[in-house]
Amino acid sequence: MDGKKVTFVSFEELTDLVMMSPECTFLGSGVSGSVYLFTVLGEKLCVKKSHEKNYMRIFGHEMNLLHEVDGAGGAPLVRYMAYDYPAMVMEYRGHTDFNEFFHTCKSSSKRI
Repeated sequence: MDGKKVTFVSFEELTDLVMMSPECTFLGSGVSGSVYLFTVLGEKLCVKKSHEKNYMRIFGHEMNLLHEVDGAGGAPLVRYMAYDYPAMVMEYRGHTDFNEFFHTCKSSSKRI
C-alpha cells in the first residue's frame, strides 16, 4: 500500500468538493452510477455517484477492491467515500471503463 487513506465524508461534503471545480465533465454511465471528471487544485479527479441509494453495499465492495489493488495496473485510487450515499471520488486514470481495462489486462497477460 502507498499509505493513502480513504477519507469518509458526507455526500454534501463530497458535493462541495466537486463544486470547487470550475467545470465538471460527464464521462459515462453504467448500471450502478454515473462518472464525472473535475479538477481541484490542479489535480484531475472523478466522482462516481450511484443512481440509487440502495447501492451503498456495491460501492463499498468496489472501494475495498480498489483499495486492495492500490493502483496496480492503472486502477484508480479512491480518495473520498461518502458514508451516507453511494458515491466516491477517485484519481482520474484516463478514459477507460472497467470492461476495457479488464480486456486489456487479460489480453496482455502471459501464460507460464
